[in-house]
Amino acid sequence: YLLGSLIVSAIVTLEEFSQIFVSGRTFDAGDLTVDFAGIVIFGEIARFLLGRFNRS
Repeated sequence: YLLGSLIVSAIVTLEEFSQIFVSGRTFDAGDLTVDFAGIVIFGEIARFLLGRFNRS
């Protein structure tokens, strides 16, 4: 789950920073923060579920 979270974080960061160079789009640190929060939350949910299924 950690590798997947790191890959998604890298892609999200690149996509958000690329908006600086695209006309009509703007970089938004708040958007990036919410993206990271979602990655952490769903990463932890995945870790919990994997741990639960691996024990049974």
